[in-house]
Amino acid sequence: MFFLAASEAEYGKSPRIIRFADTSGTPFSLMPMFRILVLQSLHDFSDGQMEFQIPDGLSFMCFLGLSMEDTVPDAETIWHYRETFTCIFR
Repeated sequence: MFFLAASEAEYGKSPRIIRFADTSGTPFSLMPMFRILVLQSLHDFSDGQMEFQIPDGLSFMCFLGLSMEDTVPDAETIWHYRETFTCIFR
């Protein structure tokens, strides 16, 4: 909850979506992106490995709340969100 409040105060935007998008132009909500960063940290994956592992592992998809039809963020989008989260918690 702290993150949602911090992101709203920091950016003056809705805390649910930050408009970083992958190459398809699809914005991603904060909670799945935060969970992606948690998984990435726990498994020590690079951004590129995380992009590959999400659709490959059904358990990852379930944890992230994504269905098989949902768009998976690319490595650059994961990087952008990590940088944003890092700036908020400095």
